[in-house]
Amino acid sequence: MRLFTLLQVAVVLMMISMTLFVESRETRLRRKFSKERERHAFLNHVLSGANHDGRLRPHLAEGKPTNVTVQIMLNAFGEFNEAAMDFSVDLILRQYWNDPRLAFKTFNLNRTTAFTLSDKILKDIWVPDLFFANEKHAWRHDITTPNVLVRISPSGDVLYSQRIKLKLACLYDFLKFPMDNQTCKIEMRSCEFQYSITYIFPFIL
Repeated sequence: MRLFTLLQVAVVLMMISMTLFVESRETRLRRKFSKERERHAFLNHVLSGANHDGRLRPHLAEGKPTNVTVQIMLNAFGEFNEAAMDFSVDLILRQYWNDPRLAFKTFNLNRTTAFTLSDKILKDIWVPDLFFANEKHAWRHDITTPNVLVRISPSGDVLYSQRIKLKLACLYDFLKFPMDNQTCKIEMRSCEFQYSITYIFPFIL
C-alpha cells in the first residue's frame, strides 16, 4: 500500500513537472513571437516614412545641432610606406547619436530593450556623413557578412559600428633621420553638415 502511494506521488510530480515544462516552453515561444512582432512593427513604421524622414537630420525642426559621439578602436597598424607617404590601419569606428523620431514611444511600442538590426536599415534612417579627409583607399570588411552593427534604443539613441581598413596619407619628415619622430593623423570631417553637426571625440581605444 505504501509503495502504491509513493508511485502515485511520483506520477503526480512527474505530471506537474511536465505541465510546467510545457507552460515554460509556450511562454518562451509567446515572448519570442511578441518580440518579432515588435521588431516588424518598428521596421514597418521606419520604412513607411510616416514619422521619420531619413533625408533630414535629427533636431532640425528645433534648430538644434545634432551631437554625434565618435569612438575609434584600433585593431592593428599595417604598412608605413615612406615612399608613398602613407600608412594603413585596421579599426572599428563607432558613432552614437540620438534621433527622437526613432524613439519607441513614437511607434506606440512598450519595449524596454534595444533593437539590434542589420546594415540594411542604414538606407532608411539618417546617418552622419563622417569621412576621412586624408584617405587614399578604404575597405569595409564583408567576410562572412558585412562587419556592421546598428542598435536603436527605446529613447532613440543609435549606435552605428563598423570595421574598416584605411590607407591614409601621412607627410613624413626625414630632416632629422635617423633620430626623427613621425606624426601620422587620422583626419575626420563632416562632408555636408559643417556647422549643424557637433562631433565629439572622447578617446581612442
